[in-house]
Amino acid sequence: DWSSDVCSSDLELFRELNHICKDDAILATKGAEAAALVVETLAVRVRTLGDEHPDTLASMSILASTLYSQGKYAEAAKLDRRTLAKRHRALGEEHPDSLASANNLANTLRVQGLHAEASALHVETPR
Repeated sequence: DWSSDVCSSDLELFRELNHICKDDAILATKGAEAAALVVETLAVRVRTLGDEHPDTLASMSILASTLYSQGKYAEAAKLDRRTLAKRHRALGEEHPDSLASANNLANTLRVQGLHAEASALHVETPR
């Protein structure tokens, strides 16, 4: 059980940052400050859960989305690729989170003008 390896201060930080990182309004309006919080959340999750735990991968995806919203498309695409690869390994290619990662990467590639590569990845995800 991973929780036995986590100290109480990590758990407190984890809870606070998790709440903030799930709030799209905060991410959209706080810019660099929000990105720093997402990076911190990701670091805590990697340290406490491992780099392929579904919650860690969710934080990676949130960070990629934050970079995208800041117009940092190349950085977002790089992180989207890593997230997709890790989700394929950890969850399988047909898992809804893997499909969402493929969709996110396709959107990031499309905004960069990489339409052929985006089209190859773009999938319809259930709503």
